[in-house]
Parts: sequence; structure tokens; C-alpha cells
Amino acid sequence: MEASYYIGIDIGKQRLDWHINDAQNTELITDQAANTPKGIHKMIAQWKRGKICIEEIIVCFEHTGPYGLLLATILEQARICYVMVSAAQVQLSLGIRRGKSDPIDARRLAEYLWRFRDRLAPSRLPSKALLELRSWLIWREKLVKMRTALTNGIKANTLTGQVADLSEINDQMQAQNDQLTRLLKQVDRTINGLLHRYNTTEGQYDLLVSIPGIGPIIAGWLLVYTEGFTRFDNARQLACFAGSAPFPKQSGQKKSPDQVASGGANG
Repeated sequence: MEASYYIGIDIGKQRLDWHINDAQNTELITDQAANTPKGIHKMIAQWKRGKICIEEIIVCFEHTGPYGLLLATILEQARICYVMVSAAQVQLSLGIRRGKSDPIDARRLAEYLWRFRDRLAPSRLPSKALLELRSWLIWREKLVKMRTALTNGIKANTLTGQVADLSEINDQMQAQNDQLTRLLKQVDRTINGLLHRYNTTEGQYDLLVSIPGIGPIIAGWLLVYTEGFTRFDNARQLACFAGSAPFPKQSGQKKSPDQVASGGANG
């Protein structure tokens, strides 16, 4: 991916720090923008006022979940090429660095983008259906954790109840536990509905649940993480990303058992 300008953006909850390098990796501009629709549009307008052609820009920022979703959406609407990368990938690739701040991180992202421009590929947002499915799956995880905490608390109170009267506390905790169970059933029905709606056009859900051991939740997460099986080129890359692919660990005559590593998509 060759360009005339390489822009690194460090994403915060309320602010974007951005930095521009030219085609020779010369530092040009460092500035900030609000992480709001108005702020992002003003940032793009500032680039244009600086005689920067939108078609000659590549933007790089880290995966930050919901904080980067707005930026990616507006960049796609403006037809600006962008690359989302993992923080660990950037940190390990640039070696030992001293000092850290949001503007420094933006400069490092611009440098990383320029240095690895021949290996990186443009990113794109998953479909709205997968974004909605991801949100429901995350909400389900939170509900399960809350119910587990209550269940463990009730068990602990059973022991304490042998020397103290905790019946009222247990009744309240059990009522909350029952309410969470009912809510989880509703969430599961919603997730199943989303999966079947998505399946009507792709057919991927039926294929996934036909595999022994894979149910709706695992199938849903697979669709989300693979972005409908468009994120990876082959099964090896998916296995590396999931952390199920073994890699040798050997130095001289010393050989350790093969280990698995996650977080990368290269295989």
C-alpha cells in the first residue's frame, strides 16, 4: 500500500491524537481532534486545507473496540483508506522505545504504517448484522458473569448461615439470580434470531452448528471474530489467531514442548 501521506491516530475515549508523515517518512504535522462526528469531520477538513489529497492518504490506528468505531465509519464514508492493527503488533515491531504519550503513540503508528506498508492490507468494518451480534454476545457474557458471582455468593452464604441468619440476604440474591436467568433466556432468543437472519443470506451458521461441539454461542463468536470468514485467508491464520496452532521452541540442544500463541493472523 503506497501513499503520499501516512497518518497515525491514537484513539482515546474523548480525543484523537494524529500525526502525518510523508512518503519519505518525514514528520509533517501533529495535532488533536475530538472523538466526535464533528471533531473527526473537522480533522479531515484540516487535512484537505493542508493540500493533502484524500486519495493519497492511508490512516493507521489500533483496535480499540467501540472507541474507534466512529472513526472507522466516517473514514469509510469519506473513502479514506485505513488499517486497524493490534497494539502488541505495533509495540513488538518497532523495538525498544522510550517514553509514552498519546502524541508519541500517534507518531509511532505513522512510522509503523510507513515501515510495513508493503505487508499491511486495508481494513473494513464488519456488517451491521455482525456488529449487532457482537454487542449481544458481549452483553450475554456480562450477564453470565453476574449470575455466576451471585451463585457463588449464595453458596458462600450457606456456610456462613450455619452461625448467622442470612436468609433474607440469600432470598434477595436468589431473586436476582432468577431474574438474570430469565434475562439470559431472552438474550439467547435474540442471539438465535440474529444468527438465523444472518444465515438466510450467508448460510454459514448452519454449516458451523453442523460441526459436533459447536452451538449457537461458539458459532456466533466465530462469525464475529472472522467477520463472516472474510478476515483470514486460510485455516492456518485462524488457528494462529485463536491460539490453537503449536509453534516449536528450541535453542541449540534444548527443545521445549511446542507452544501455542495467539493474537496474530499470519501463518
